Amino acid sequence: MILAGLAVAVSVSVIAPRLLPHPLQFGPAPPVPVRTSPPPLPETGGGRWLSGAFIGSGTDMAAIERMGRWRGRPLDVLTVYPEYTTWAGITSSTWLFTDLADFKGTLVYGLPIVPTEDTGTLADVAAGRYDDMFATLADQMREGGRGDTVVRVGWEANGLWSTWGASSSTADEFRAAARRVMEVMSQRTPTLIMEFDIACSTPLEGTDNRLAALTELYPGDDVTDVVGCDHYDNYGWQSTTPEGWAAALRSPDSPGLQDVADFARERGKKFAVPEWGLDSSQHGAGDNPRFIALMHEFFTANSDVLLLESYFDEPMTYIGSSLLPDAEGVSQNPRAAEEYVRLWSNPR
Repeated sequence: MILAGLAVAVSVSVIAPRLLPHPLQFGPAPPVPVRTSPPPLPETGGGRWLSGAFIGSGTDMAAIERMGRWRGRPLDVLTVYPEYTTWAGITSSTWLFTDLADFKGTLVYGLPIVPTEDTGTLADVAAGRYDDMFATLADQMREGGRGDTVVRVGWEANGLWSTWGASSSTADEFRAAARRVMEVMSQRTPTLIMEFDIACSTPLEGTDNRLAALTELYPGDDVTDVVGCDHYDNYGWQSTTPEGWAAALRSPDSPGLQDVADFARERGKKFAVPEWGLDSSQHGAGDNPRFIALMHEFFTANSDVLLLESYFDEPMTYIGSSLLPDAEGVSQNPRAAEEYVRLWSNPR
């Protein structure tokens, strides 16, 4: 959900990105040594997969602990985003490592390939112009005790609502840029877990190939550890009908949840759903406990390949997906919240 990263707090100390010199006409990017083996993946503990949330009402230890108490189990993972209007904003969001130092789980970090209001293009990133910025970020993660972070490089890659989102005509640029970022960060901090993810049920613009968002944008087996997608209960794939849920699993014009899980499985990768949730806007099904139950059923059916899932708990009205009760004990979606606690508080 693209708006998530724009609302987070920013550290007051700004570390300006150091740009590498580059010619006016970019040639092939200088080679980056490739890691020789994939990093270890987080342990799933007592469950079959890692479970967590994005907490839109406040990403701090108090909110994390409150979410864990409410749902009846601590968060294994926490979905987070830097401030990403500028390059400096990305590298100055070190509060995500310092303020959350007591979080015992794994961070799932949404990393923009280019910021929303600054210079730089996918081609610039692919050519190595911003290598130093991504290397700095990898250093910050390692030095901040977050060397095991799951890094969602250019999340929702097929979403044209972002500055890095790709169409069929820019697929080569996205793939090259994502590869470059993954190579640079993995070389700097080899324990980082690199994720490629798309927006489920969203076609890759410019092609009729239903699976193109996966096949044309995928950065490659040698740099990718996890394949994922974000999914919300809205538009033509609402789970209120059997037909809608079938479209959520395998959309007629784009990859659905099951397509992405199958793609990961076929390539020997782990699968993730780092954002999923209700949608109470005009586009969604609202307070829908059936959606919660179907998602749990889907996770269970694909637990052989599922690494993590993270509920997008956002009370803002653009999506209104929150389950976590407010200070008065009132949930934005009480029926779905009850179903979530029923299913997630029990051993999986």
